[in-house]
Amino acid sequence: THEPDSKRLYLKEVLPQLGFDICESSEQARTRINSFGFAYMDLKSINPQLDRIVQLRDLFGLRSCANTLARLLNPSNATHSLQGIFHRKVDEKHQETAALLEDKNTLCFRGEGGELEFNPLRDVTFFINRGTAKSTVDIPNTLDTYVTKPKELDPLCLVSVWTGQTKDDYAEHALLGTLASMLILVDKLDWETAYAKASSMWEARVKAWPVTLPTTKSDAVTFDTSGKHNVH
Repeated sequence: THEPDSKRLYLKEVLPQLGFDICESSEQARTRINSFGFAYMDLKSINPQLDRIVQLRDLFGLRSCANTLARLLNPSNATHSLQGIFHRKVDEKHQETAALLEDKNTLCFRGEGGELEFNPLRDVTFFINRGTAKSTVDIPNTLDTYVTKPKELDPLCLVSVWTGQTKDDYAEHALLGTLASMLILVDKLDWETAYAKASSMWEARVKAWPVTLPTTKSDAVTFDTSGKHNVH
């Protein structure tokens, strides 16, 4: 969803620059998944009533529990669900909620910026549910070298990392850790085995970008990370 006055860079602005359309219906999402194994929809298209509650941040000046509820949604009835959160102890609440709902397979952790992205610079705990069974896995950081945040974010950097034109240690560690978290949940692997499998998958990837990039220059400006946006 797009929160009022958050000044964050959202997927809705990024994906079109990478050649992916934003889906506005379940039919469009189904077509994209069948074609690419991937689809993105805004909360506004999935559950407009819940999105309107989220937008009340503009009125109250703070978030509500609607944000947490949105992360717990599973509109496609997926057999496995991964959730990224920001604040401490919220991962535990997600695990308790998943157990009450008897969600089949969920994994929640404190991701970078509150998103479902592994931060290789810090230790993290995975909170896993399989039905009513709960477990945790402590994961050590995988990158010891401190990385300075870039002053600007250019979405096309993602393409150059994928195609191998750019070597970025932080990006690759973040990608491998995120993929390994999915493998832990789906394939029921331990961390070491999951990370090794993720590394093999990354090395064996088809480096050609899977979709056609836009030929016209995007109206989107490079995103400034110098502190002018609000923290999550």
